[in-house]
Amino acid sequence: RMLAAAGRVAGGTRGRALDRRVDQVLDLVGLGRVAGRPAGGFSLGMAQRLSLAAALLGGPRALLLDEPANGLDPHGVAWLRELLRAAARDRAVLVSSHLLAEMQLLADHMLVIGRGRLLADAPLHQLTARSGSLEAAYLELTGGEVEYAAEDFRPARRSDGR
Repeated sequence: RMLAAAGRVAGGTRGRALDRRVDQVLDLVGLGRVAGRPAGGFSLGMAQRLSLAAALLGGPRALLLDEPANGLDPHGVAWLRELLRAAARDRAVLVSSHLLAEMQLLADHMLVIGRGRLLADAPLHQLTARSGSLEAAYLELTGGEVEYAAEDFRPARRSDGR
């Protein structure tokens, strides 16, 4: 119902065609068998799949996804990788993620952003040619900087001095 409502708000497809499209995207993301269940009871991984279904509902020419693998188990991550590769055949797919090893398996072109600045805009093979991995390239590009130093996370002393 949520996807059908989203489809009606977005405009375009209506009625039975919308119902068919909702069923199609739910099947595509592996939620067809739970289509009638309230989304409030979904696991984090199922909620991620539902969000992806909503993103795909209107057949967009571009997808912009933020941490789409969050909450997915290893099988779900592998499934997502294949789904996004298939989606990229006929649309632009932009993924924001901190999972660099996964991005190395998925992406063919990278934008690396650090502290709000664009640090690299290159094909993956070019970015990893010298360092061998996306993680190593990222650490080299950012100078190994982290937003917070470990000492910022020292536990506060208790009132008894410990």
